[in-house]
Amino acid sequence: MAEQNILEDIPEEVANGPYALQRSQYKDKYAKNKNSFFVAIRSAMIAGQCFALLPVQGITGCDASTLRFQWLSLRTVYSILMSGGSLISAILCFMKMTKDGYSFSNFGEHLLSNVKKIERGWLCSNGGLDLIRSYFVNSYSHVFGFTRYSHWKGVAVLFVNLVATFIWNYVDLFLILVSLSVAQRFRQINALLFRVKGKDLPERFWKKVRSDYNGVAQLTALLDSYLSEIVLLSFGNNLYFIGLQLNNSLRPNRDLLHTLYFYSSLTYLLLRAFSVLLFAASVYDESKVPKKFLQSVPSKSYCKEVEIFLLEVCFGEVAFTGMRLFTINRGLILTVVSIIVSYQVILIQMSESTDHDFISADFNISINCVE
Repeated sequence: MAEQNILEDIPEEVANGPYALQRSQYKDKYAKNKNSFFVAIRSAMIAGQCFALLPVQGITGCDASTLRFQWLSLRTVYSILMSGGSLISAILCFMKMTKDGYSFSNFGEHLLSNVKKIERGWLCSNGGLDLIRSYFVNSYSHVFGFTRYSHWKGVAVLFVNLVATFIWNYVDLFLILVSLSVAQRFRQINALLFRVKGKDLPERFWKKVRSDYNGVAQLTALLDSYLSEIVLLSFGNNLYFIGLQLNNSLRPNRDLLHTLYFYSSLTYLLLRAFSVLLFAASVYDESKVPKKFLQSVPSKSYCKEVEIFLLEVCFGEVAFTGMRLFTINRGLILTVVSIIVSYQVILIQMSESTDHDFISADFNISINCVE
């Protein structure tokens, strides 16, 4: 009844607009809504489950209320097995690093360079089906240096590596989807304010709009409390691999295949990292848009609710963070760019003043085959 009275105070074209349709979704919590966020990302969630993520039941339900977690389920067992396999692979990798004296640069290159794996497997094989054995033994020497090779072990290691690579990319995709959904909620409020700009509206209208804005702001804070660790992990991971590839950019005597791999890999890493930052920063940007509309409220409509709303928009911080260590906004993007440029300048100065072997080994080093 209260909402009906509020809508009566809004011009007809606004009350019947998309904002009103979105507001009506909350009247029935369990209504089937094909435009809900849960339905929108269902395909991404199903893809994640194929690679051992999000082991929940009811993912094909009509809304999020059907989701539930069970320890005794195939999805959970599958996730545990993949997590265990990834952990064992990581432990064996660090053991080999310790044994052979590898650096973290070698470790990062091992994770990135599939081109080099295929090349090594080809050069170390005796031809025929031995190419398969050679590929697995030489590409995953951190595993088959501690256990005897067999085909089923090779397939298992390859699958665990595939799952780990997918998860590495999926984390950023998930953050982008969540950021898009939250930013869109702010855009709905901003669209309403744009439609009523300059109109004489009662105080109860501004009270309701402020309540809706605070609801989205509280949702953002709740999501941040759960996702801030993932944001920090994604940020650090992307920055590390970008730095690693910049380090590799100073390696001389590349052939065409390695050059193509390097530039495509670096381009992909940069696009992915800055896509996450841009979409996450859009939440902060959209949360500040109401300021310009509130500052143009006619004097007859200006009231206590408008004043409080304006203060909340101006001084409130609605954004995703990395465990509260940094806030994701457009200013952070410039900071990241400056870090990358500064790192590259330091690498160039080091390469000019010292032997490049201090930075990294040549990319075309001789290949040591593992039998």
